[in-house]
Amino acid sequence: TGWVNGRYEFDPRRVLENGYVNPNGDVQYVHQVPMDVDNPEQQQQGGGVGGKTLTLFRCTMRSQQKWWFLSEADADQPGTDKDIDYYQHKSKKWQEKKPPRRGWLTCRSGEDPPPTLQSLS
Repeated sequence: TGWVNGRYEFDPRRVLENGYVNPNGDVQYVHQVPMDVDNPEQQQQGGGVGGKTLTLFRCTMRSQQKWWFLSEADADQPGTDKDIDYYQHKSKKWQEKKPPRRGWLTCRSGEDPPPTLQSLS
């Protein structure tokens, strides 16, 4: 799952006209997986992950707890069970504003070991 590594940036669809992110919405970052991450055989067979868009986002659950996910978000209904989740993290109150560095759990579509995140700012 090395292809989950890379730079995640604020999702431009979530940025308001004034240049800020909606303070009432959940935080979301995106990462485009490079096409060259797969070998040519996988690309010819239609497999592989190259070119997919991954999201790193915070979701407010029905219980009002905040969870972070590393996923392929569904284009029509992001943040639902239609997403393909690779990793998740149940946040403590102090982890709600930024994605946590450690403590990620592997979901059914992910592979161990889960990632360790590093902030670039």
